[in-house]
Amino acid sequence: MADALTTEAFAEYGVGCAFLILRMVARIIVVGWRNPAWDDLFCVLAIIFYTLVTANIYLLGVYGNNIGLNAETALEVPVEMEADMIFGSKLAFMNWIWYISYIWSLKAMLLFLYARISTGLKQHQRIVQAVGILTVMTYLACLLTHICICVPVHRVWQIKPYPGDYCTIRQPNYYVIGILNVLTDICVLLIPFPILFKLQVPLHRKIALGFLFSSGFFVMIATILRAYYSLGAIEKLPIALGWATRETFVAAVAVSLPGIRPLFSKSRWAGSSANRSKKTGPGSYPMQSGMQRSRNRTGDFGSSNTYVEDSKGFGMSSRNWRKSTKLSSSNGSEEHIISTKNEDGPTEHNGITVTREYTVAHEEAAVRDPTALPRAR
Repeated sequence: MADALTTEAFAEYGVGCAFLILRMVARIIVVGWRNPAWDDLFCVLAIIFYTLVTANIYLLGVYGNNIGLNAETALEVPVEMEADMIFGSKLAFMNWIWYISYIWSLKAMLLFLYARISTGLKQHQRIVQAVGILTVMTYLACLLTHICICVPVHRVWQIKPYPGDYCTIRQPNYYVIGILNVLTDICVLLIPFPILFKLQVPLHRKIALGFLFSSGFFVMIATILRAYYSLGAIEKLPIALGWATRETFVAAVAVSLPGIRPLFSKSRWAGSSANRSKKTGPGSYPMQSGMQRSRNRTGDFGSSNTYVEDSKGFGMSSRNWRKSTKLSSSNGSEEHIISTKNEDGPTEHNGITVTREYTVAHEEAAVRDPTALPRAR
């Protein structure tokens, strides 16, 4: 059983890490390694915590622990095994912290991604911020629940006398952490759908994007199954660890999918090559900052200006009109999760129309536009 569990854990870890790394590669290809975002940082943290969780599963089988003991069997533990079991019990305690940090790092990745997608949409930005605050609070609640179940903490790895079930099998963890995990998953899952419903794109694209953003639903299923089967055999650690590996694997794949999507976008390759060679469209002015201001020729789209976020990626480009601002995704947003037609010609732009004007600040490059906005202080 231990060998089968270790094999499954490392196999799923390899595939899950491959998805997370591929997501990092996609970001580097699209926006470059010099423009990391917060979700990139949390992706790195997720890989670190995922590695610790998986390595710990193997070590728990090597050293043993006090999970599954009772008042009688604890007294029968040979003296020469106590040191190893104490160390294994410490690892079991830390594995919960690494697991919680891993899962909530993945949530942070999606939140920062959605924050970029909803750039310019104040109402959706507030929703992302509210869910972000909830996510931080639930993370702290999970950590406090785990740490405060058994006090003083050193009883967690005590072998003789038996410290009690709350210090070993930690049953409340499965309820509290499981419920808060699913609750935050639901909140994070619902964030992109108001934007998706308002997009003026073909139905099949909406369905594809909906499936892409709803991949977190599978994570919720894995979380529920893990809690159910672990509580059903609470004294059997391999069962709990087995479902933990499946949940962490599903979470890694589901959260990585939106970040990998740009690699399979045809418009992404065309747009990226143009930006890499620093070529701009007719009448455009290259900028050093993350905001690229492109001024159309006289007669093209009237007197409108286009502000495109190209170094951060996933920003939804905006067309600043006198009476309305159209927000859509275009080749200026290099990651192209939600892509539309090219803006080089006078084609119709699909997107979200918001009756509000925005002022976008930018930094000037070597070529100065005499009509450019003042430098932001």
